[in-house]
Amino acid sequence: MKIREIYFKAKKIPIVVYPMDSGEDIKVEKQKGTFYTIPEEMEQYQKSLEDGVLKNWDEPFANTPLRGPQGQKGTFDGYKFDSIWEYAYYRWSKEIKGNLIERNRYEYLEYDFDGQTKKFYPDFIENAQFVEIKGIWRPQDLEKKAQHPEVTFLDGTDIKPIIQELNIKLPNWRKEYNELLDIGD
Repeated sequence: MKIREIYFKAKKIPIVVYPMDSGEDIKVEKQKGTFYTIPEEMEQYQKSLEDGVLKNWDEPFANTPLRGPQGQKGTFDGYKFDSIWEYAYYRWSKEIKGNLIERNRYEYLEYDFDGQTKKFYPDFIENAQFVEIKGIWRPQDLEKKAQHPEVTFLDGTDIKPIIQELNIKLPNWRKEYNELLDIGD
């Protein structure tokens, strides 16, 4: 199995990667089933990334499907979304709540993590306030939240009622996103 195939399979679902007892293969577990790869292929793939051979090959183009661990990427209203949750929040805020909302492309906040100062670009600016949509909470995300209480962080518990309201008030919202990504129902 080629690395690129493994990469695309792995991007669709949560995975755990660890060496096999034999030391020859790397075992990649997914929620249902298992597949394997050879360490040399992984090294070759990593080198091609470092050499820039595959640079930007996995970035989404407008209206192109690409599923990652946190969801489906796509575009709408000229904005790129990293997940269907971001898209749902944008549609809900703009079309149901009537808020002034835009994708944040340029404004960032600094935060400290592991002794380094890093930049954080919240997902949206809504009514002059930052909003960040989280599918997975990583240690860096917890630091961002702790250091920037002025940012509204939303996760699944916040997004699920929004999706329920969207389903009632804009019943085709999800279908429109699927059509946008050209992946169907």
